[in-house]
Amino acid sequence: MNKKYIITIVIILAIFVIGIFYFFYNQQVQPTNSTNTTTYPQASSLNFYPIHEIKSNKFDSGTFNTEGYVVKSYTCPSCPAGAQCKPCMRDNVVISENNKLLETYSLTDKEMILFADNPKQFELGEKYTFSIKILDYKSTSESINDVEIIGYNLFSKNIPTTLPSTTPTQKPTTNSGSSTMTVSLGQEFTLKKGETAQVKGLNVFLKIKDFIYSPCPKGSQCIWSGLAVVYELTVDGKVYNASMGNLPPETPYNVLVKDTDYKTYATFVINTPQISCTSQSGISQDECWRGLAKRFGDQSYCSKIGDLSTKDACFEDLAEQLKNNNLCQNVSSPKQYCQYLKLVSQNALAQCDSIIIFHWRVSCFKEIANKSGQGINACDTLESSKATICRESISGLDY
Repeated sequence: MNKKYIITIVIILAIFVIGIFYFFYNQQVQPTNSTNTTTYPQASSLNFYPIHEIKSNKFDSGTFNTEGYVVKSYTCPSCPAGAQCKPCMRDNVVISENNKLLETYSLTDKEMILFADNPKQFELGEKYTFSIKILDYKSTSESINDVEIIGYNLFSKNIPTTLPSTTPTQKPTTNSGSSTMTVSLGQEFTLKKGETAQVKGLNVFLKIKDFIYSPCPKGSQCIWSGLAVVYELTVDGKVYNASMGNLPPETPYNVLVKDTDYKTYATFVINTPQISCTSQSGISQDECWRGLAKRFGDQSYCSKIGDLSTKDACFEDLAEQLKNNNLCQNVSSPKQYCQYLKLVSQNALAQCDSIIIFHWRVSCFKEIANKSGQGINACDTLESSKATICRESISGLDY
């Protein structure tokens, strides 16, 4: 056999073997890309609110679904061991009803901060359905309490936006010669467009005015789901409109849409907010009472709370909301607004970092430093780590 021919075959085989070795070597040593690791389950079946409604209603607790484009992502830089690093916000993404990327945290009512584990798993400009939990504290300058992610889907993977029915349906009655259905509080009932139900023994009426069924086409960019039951609740002659499917927070009754096809029917349950709370237990019930206190500005609901820390938070919520500092006398261990008032009155600069609400913590440092006449130099009287927090608070934005 020709020697030149044999050499050519050997060279080809060698290249082939080297290629196989290189391929398997890369498979072994190539690092795993963990930046996009999913750390949440899929979104749950919860009541849906657009971003602007969550912010306008200012819910102080609860779990809901919402949707939006990821327009900003932030991950707090790691701090080297033994170093003194500037405090930073918890990892988060900003979602928006509009697909426009943001560089700052100057947010409108259509944008919201969601605290998240591993924000890099969410792609900028991508739209998601999020299951969220509203926490019982506020650490930003936003108008609502902090919100964290508890589940999500890409928007194309739609999920139900109302809770499934789990209680037996009682048969409503219809008054003879009348189109108005008579129902009881806590009873499920189904209406069609234009039909009305009255709560037995009360001057409370619910009427379906319309349905909205305009779901966002697959692959399109929409600012809301396009699905809603439009109804009105009339209480003692006063009308409360759910134009986008949700009643205003001052409504004296709770209305839950249990089931609907957004075209021809909807199944409702009407209840008093108090009954909604008494049907719960433990921390869920306490948070329910706290929500009612803030909703109606009524401190009597705070007194119903069993957990002491939740009761304290309830009275602090109202003291801030009603600008009634006397309510702080009911707080055994202040941590928010009442702690701010207390420390400012005592000029206790060294304790300002104990306030858990960010903007009140900043205000505490600034007010005490300004009252001292020393300004930012007042921070020099504190131990090193607190002095750093003090200086950063005083030199930062006003809230």
